[in-house]
Amino acid sequence: MSPILEFLKPGRAAGLLPSHQALDCARRISSLTGVEVYPRSLASADGTIFGLGRTSKSKILLLLKKDQDLGEFQGLSERVPAEGREIIVARCELSQNNAAALRGKLTFLNPRTIGLSKSAGCGAATWDVLLLSTANWGD
Repeated sequence: MSPILEFLKPGRAAGLLPSHQALDCARRISSLTGVEVYPRSLASADGTIFGLGRTSKSKILLLLKKDQDLGEFQGLSERVPAEGREIIVARCELSQNNAAALRGKLTFLNPRTIGLSKSAGCGAATWDVLLLSTANWGD
């Protein structure tokens, strides 16, 4: 089974794609969508692949799914032939609503206590682009 279809199976534990598979998946997703996908941003949860990428105009959030339902995510979706099947590719803007929906699916993006001593954030740095770009800085 192809790496993309493997990560679209429901019931997989949520998390970042293993680095040895992320590069291959990013290359395949880029060829399907025309979007330059950041391999270290690829994560899966609930039968969906999430990733950050860039077009010639902007950075976007990509969702790859087997079904049309985007849930709380806001974006434009299309059917794309992929490795003998059709999948749904949604292109979503980097917005506060999409960041909140993403934190609901990828719980490792949520802040949590790691102890009572001082620490520095060392989380999934690529996702910081999305979360920081959608922060409400008192506007």
